[in-house]
Amino acid sequence: MLHQRCSKCSSNRHLGAWQAQKDMLEDHKRTGAYFQAVMQNRRQFAGKVVLDVGTGSGILAIFAARAGARKVYAVEATAMAQHARKLVQHNSVRPASKCGCACGLCEALQAPR
Repeated sequence: MLHQRCSKCSSNRHLGAWQAQKDMLEDHKRTGAYFQAVMQNRRQFAGKVVLDVGTGSGILAIFAARAGARKVYAVEATAMAQHARKLVQHNSVRPASKCGCACGLCEALQAPR
């Protein structure tokens, strides 16, 4: 299931991953370019199912949801999955079921159909 938790998600040993994500999010030029690219290509996302492997902060999953994806699966193998889940919730992705975040290796997860 995409909402499963793994032992890595309860670990605090991935603080370096958080710093790397913070650095990327603070790079407004790059993040803005990603946002513009997704929004300018909404027709590619509209009604589609998107799999964001290595979602990190979940920002690209949020962009895909806002561009009209029917469902977005955001998968992260580190504790960042917990933060991505919170960022999705706090960025008003509606409905909330539109974007699911999971912690684990994508090879080990089974997405519902």
